[in-house]
Amino acid sequence: MEGAGLLRGGGKDNHGIRHVNETTLPQRVAGGCCAACLGVAAALAYQYPQFANAGGGMDWGSKVWGYHPLFMTLAFCCFTGGALVFRFPLHWLAPRKRKAVHGLLHAGALVFGLVGLVAVWRSHGLAAGTKNGANLYSMHGWFGFATAVLALAQSASAALLFGTDLASSALKAASVGPHKAFGRSLLVFWASAIATGVVEKNGFMGICSYTVDSYDWNPAEHYDERPAVCRTGTWLGMAAFLAAVFATSALA
Repeated sequence: MEGAGLLRGGGKDNHGIRHVNETTLPQRVAGGCCAACLGVAAALAYQYPQFANAGGGMDWGSKVWGYHPLFMTLAFCCFTGGALVFRFPLHWLAPRKRKAVHGLLHAGALVFGLVGLVAVWRSHGLAAGTKNGANLYSMHGWFGFATAVLALAQSASAALLFGTDLASSALKAASVGPHKAFGRSLLVFWASAIATGVVEKNGFMGICSYTVDSYDWNPAEHYDERPAVCRTGTWLGMAAFLAAVFATSALA
């Protein structure tokens, strides 16, 4: 039986693709740490716009920007979680169900990402005629655009290769390695887009620095001098980046 073969250390599905259960404790620990970071990032992504938008809250009018970090972070969480399902123990999720969950989470990531992109396009559109109306003027914009294109390419190629019978079993098997490597790289791109977005927004607000009277030898003592919105955004970026680091370790 397929499951029995997998439990003995590996097996092949009807496409000739080898499935290997998680084999090392470090990978399991990294996966758990990644999941924790994803939860923190999702919570902070909801809180950050509440602080950043004047008067708090989000809407599809003047406060539409708030939906951008929220939904792009949720997309990142879904995309990363979809990859991590292949590190679940076999008694949690059978191989075929893993594939289904993997596909559903990545489809959810595309939907969340689309909403996030619509939000930022609308936000910049409302600022047309000002320096804040452009989409690709900053490092964040370039990272974000590249991430969106790469995520779409990754999902579309996977759907064609592994979700249909258009490719031969040999091509499917040969494509697994590049698919995984590309996906791990994409996670780093995505986390970088989130982190640079926080840097950009915190810079726009112009309230995230503090004044010192001498050399700032111990920056930690000034931590509470930074407004809550700045601290929240910074931790959001850190959580996303750490999630990508742990994910690449878990999926290695």
